[in-house]
Amino acid sequence: MKIPKDYKGEPPKEEELNTLKEYYLSPFDRCDGCDDYWLDLLRDSKYTIEESSYCEKVDKTVCGYCIEHDNEYKNTVIVYDPGAGEVTKYLVGAYEDDIMTNNKEVDPDNLDEVEFDYEEQGESPIQFVYVRTDGWRGHHDPIVPEGWRNYHSDCILSWSEDAEELKKFDIDIKKMLWENEFEFAVCFGRTGDVFSCGYDILVKANKDDLKMFAMIVRLQQLRAQYRDGDRFTRTALTGSSEDTKETKLLVKAARMLEKGVDFEDVKEKIMEEMKK
Repeated sequence: MKIPKDYKGEPPKEEELNTLKEYYLSPFDRCDGCDDYWLDLLRDSKYTIEESSYCEKVDKTVCGYCIEHDNEYKNTVIVYDPGAGEVTKYLVGAYEDDIMTNNKEVDPDNLDEVEFDYEEQGESPIQFVYVRTDGWRGHHDPIVPEGWRNYHSDCILSWSEDAEELKKFDIDIKKMLWENEFEFAVCFGRTGDVFSCGYDILVKANKDDLKMFAMIVRLQQLRAQYRDGDRFTRTALTGSSEDTKETKLLVKAARMLEKGVDFEDVKEKIMEEMKK
């Protein structure tokens, strides 16, 4: 057994080697999740070893702590297949996915009230990628499978007026896609903000270009009805959807910064307008 040159701990004891061997682990291999040595994980808590598991999804063995964290923080994908009359829910983790299927006939008028039963572990057809925005924040975006399109991308601002409007949008868009027999998926991706969640609708491409175009036109109509970009920005920046002079200027400043306008120029422009 070769001890890594950078390892500063005590060499493994015979009892520790026997425990690791019992779980088919080598002391200086690493957990695929946290990247810690198995020896250090054992010394921290035997739980991490006892609850470790080989994860087919990543083709690696992952420690108990990482498995536990993965089970608590998963992204969600709900796939709607009107052709088969089925709705399937996936809880998507970094190491394991859970599959939940509906056990009753789907009511097109109540797509939000589909009942699911836990069935088995498996792999979701739609996975996520983590996008880091700074040192400690980021968000999970769905990876669009081949033959699918990202039909609409949004964000849920929990307990806000904007979230209520997004809910109405969600109900109408799902009903429209189901009635037109488009297979689609609603994806909820976690973010670094506990008060927000990613919301994406992916649609399986249809060979009927005219029908696909009609769905895009209808999407734009529903966006105009329910998705107010300025309201969303006001809510995201201030926590309130109230339309005041100050919030309008704040939105204007955000738009200018998005276009790459220098911060000092934006500040000067907004301060001038504040005095009017």
